[in-house]
Amino acid sequence: GDRLNLLYWSGSHLTSSEHEHGLCEDEFRRRCSSITSLEMFMNSLPDPHCLADFPNLCELALHVQNIPRPVGLDRLTRLERLCMTEVRLTTMEGIEHCQSLTHLDLSSNSLAAMDARVLGQLSRLRTLWLNENPISAIEGLAPLAALQSLWLARTA
Repeated sequence: GDRLNLLYWSGSHLTSSEHEHGLCEDEFRRRCSSITSLEMFMNSLPDPHCLADFPNLCELALHVQNIPRPVGLDRLTRLERLCMTEVRLTTMEGIEHCQSLTHLDLSSNSLAAMDARVLGQLSRLRTLWLNENPISAIEGLAPLAALQSLWLARTA
């Protein structure tokens, strides 16, 4: 498929060079499914939809990207830690699929509101960092019984 042209396995890291390190589709999918932790930064994620190729991720960190809306997370049901910092998020919608989350860091984005519907689906959440967002009201925290740490520094 088209997504397979985006990332290729090379030794212990992913690369975008098909000619240098290309794999057949079955081998690529097998290796993607074995990855449990992934960190990408500086616009290295060409299409967030390709995250669905990593169904066993437990930790995902995306920094300095252009992802205004969380996409590709609906198959990441094992995800426990999600960091999306400086990715230009304008909504939390899409994160509600990650119901195993215990840590969520959405710092330094453009979130104007805390989405109570999304937060209501994250009952295992222990850490929530929303600092440096233009959030004007604190809301949606009532269902978060496990929440131990909330960071809202430098919000609106």
